[in-house]
Amino acid sequence: MNWSNTEAASKPSYMHWDKLKVKVIPIEAGELKFLLLNKRITLLEKSRIPLLGGVLDINKFDWHKDTTDEPTVYFSGAIHDLSLEQLSAALEWTPLSGNISGSIPGVDYKDKTLTVKGGLKVNVFDGTIKIKQLASSGMFSDFAKFHMDMELDNLDLYALTQKFKMGAMEGRVSGFVKGLYLENWSPVTFYAWLGTPDNDDSRHRISQKAVQNIASIGGGGAADVISKGFLRFFDTFGYDRLGFGCYLHNGVCQLMGVEAAEQGYYIIKGGGIPRIDVVGYNPQVDWAVLMQRLSRISMTDEVVIE
Repeated sequence: MNWSNTEAASKPSYMHWDKLKVKVIPIEAGELKFLLLNKRITLLEKSRIPLLGGVLDINKFDWHKDTTDEPTVYFSGAIHDLSLEQLSAALEWTPLSGNISGSIPGVDYKDKTLTVKGGLKVNVFDGTIKIKQLASSGMFSDFAKFHMDMELDNLDLYALTQKFKMGAMEGRVSGFVKGLYLENWSPVTFYAWLGTPDNDDSRHRISQKAVQNIASIGGGGAADVISKGFLRFFDTFGYDRLGFGCYLHNGVCQLMGVEAAEQGYYIIKGGGIPRIDVVGYNPQVDWAVLMQRLSRISMTDEVVIE
């Protein structure tokens, strides 16, 4: 390391490692060449670092402190084929398969505000998730704020539901999360939708367990048209479309489905034989209550049919 207070006396510094770990994220062998001048660290050469089975490209990096002693950071680069399997294992999440890629034209951190240009593309569940409009302020304070938009395209429902305890479902889903705003990492507002895409010609089947769990999200008593007793005789059902949306504001979710029903909204619109419709009757639900319902689904394998 060659620290210097004058440009004339400055020399490049090098950092080389065989293995490195940042928190719980392992990083393979790599090297960085940078300049340490006054209160500034500047990358001198582009670097390509093996990371989570893929590659992190660092094209530019600059860190310095201003007159208020607050850091200002700029970064640009790209990530290529980072393994979701390795990432979820390192973070001790539910195991996921797929990869993350994306171009990052610029990341600015200034005045305690983080702004990310460009976006990330996650290849997962045989579809894609695009993350964009990332921004955050007060990240390292007691009142962090976070903004993001997300697009989900043509995800495989069977692959998705096999990773969780919702119950098996077949088909495809697409959707979005618009205007997501978090305070202290808790959602304050967003508009989200996930449902069967138009012109989806994949096989549409849903298990008895998934029917019951989706009905519970809609507020209980949502399995409509067919009695619960009828559910006992079939393991799976056909459906035409399914979808569920939420507009969160002031701690309350305004719920929506694929189509209006006589006294609510269809979460699942039946099709084929045997057929079942699932109707949600509660148009609004407290966010905390909705999270409790989802938590119960993810924590149990048991489904009781009365």
